[in-house]
Amino acid sequence: MKQSFRLLAAIPALLLAACATTPASRYFSLVSPQNGQSASGRAAASQAIAIHLQPVGLPAQVDRPQIVLSRPDSDALLLLNESVWAAPLADEIRQALSLSLADRLDALSIDGMRAPQGLAVWTIGFTVNRFEMRNGDGATLEATWRLSPPSATTGARFCRAMATQPVDTAGVEPLVEAQKALLERFSQAIASSVKGEALSRDAGLQSLRCSTASAAG
Repeated sequence: MKQSFRLLAAIPALLLAACATTPASRYFSLVSPQNGQSASGRAAASQAIAIHLQPVGLPAQVDRPQIVLSRPDSDALLLLNESVWAAPLADEIRQALSLSLADRLDALSIDGMRAPQGLAVWTIGFTVNRFEMRNGDGATLEATWRLSPPSATTGARFCRAMATQPVDTAGVEPLVEAQKALLERFSQAIASSVKGEALSRDAGLQSLRCSTASAAG
């Protein structure tokens, strides 16, 4: 009887010890602290255009809270249960892009609200086709975007491109920073299209292809 009591008394201590050894989760974000600082300091009245970035599409394999690592020369994926996104990955990408574009275009970013009267609204659809992070190797981002101008007389512009960013050290943080850099390249390309500038082949995007739909489409 005493032995049974000692065993029962030891169970809470064992449970507490197990909990104490559980690694704490680390949270990562694609939104840089400097994103949006320029736009936030300007009044809406001073901005000539508005942008509306629609919800971002993601491959199901990476659309999860955990950061997912790809293995070079393998189809295997590694889910990092102790390294998670601060918000759903689609929202992280959407916010990072939206804030970056607002800065580049001196634009008001609207999300589910009406733009002030007289403000031209550009609508942007962004779909991620490939989102890879390879430990100690680098990151890859491939995406398709649709840019719809304010005027109905001008057709939407569709583009698709891929970009890669190597890393020098192993770990999650360098890979997250690499994806931030890749998103900035896509932001620059989208902003150039809004401004009517030619997309530079030196912008760090590979396999860049664009087409314009007819206004009726």
